[in-house]
Amino acid sequence: MISVAIVDSKRDIRDGIRALLEATEDITCTDVFATAMDAQQGILKNPPTVVLLNFNLPDQTGIELIGVLIKQQPNLNIIVHTDVTDKEVIFQSLQAGAIGYILNHCFPSELIRAIKEAARGGAPLSPEISRRVVATFSKQNDAIEALSEREHDVLVLLCEGLSYKEIGERLFVSANTVRFHLKNIYRKLGVKSRYEAVAKSVRAGLLMLS
Repeated sequence: MISVAIVDSKRDIRDGIRALLEATEDITCTDVFATAMDAQQGILKNPPTVVLLNFNLPDQTGIELIGVLIKQQPNLNIIVHTDVTDKEVIFQSLQAGAIGYILNHCFPSELIRAIKEAARGGAPLSPEISRRVVATFSKQNDAIEALSEREHDVLVLLCEGLSYKEIGERLFVSANTVRFHLKNIYRKLGVKSRYEAVAKSVRAGLLMLS
């Protein structure tokens, strides 16, 4: 069972997301918090599988809260759920320790998929966010070896939360071919997982969001 804590100052949003989660198989909402202080105390006392966090907090910025939580619980899976698309905010969120960034106008099915992906150790990003992040890999020739066009396509789809099979179907190749491309992507980026491919690259300054 995937446990989720919601951090959002708006009651209607908290209630709506909670109702969605409770109606979804294999997911349960353990806590909801309206302030950063309550979130710090509650989440550190009873860490959930995934934290769904909005920047709209009255007592602390979302980025500051991410930093505090990650410092105490380094393996905490935090997904930013917001309407903010500013490149600096995206960068700072991932740098602080968030593993995902989902825009709050997404379909409910996308939000559920993101939560499940985060629980599996992935790095869920809304499609428009992932494209902005991944599209700059090939421009960083001084920092990383440029990815091939097909590797770029695979990485974009991976960041969107697709499985190996789904990526293969989208690109008309086998799952084994997808794994082959991922092996090369991870080698070139010096990482071992989807999370590292996105988050570590951003933290290391290898990506410049546009």
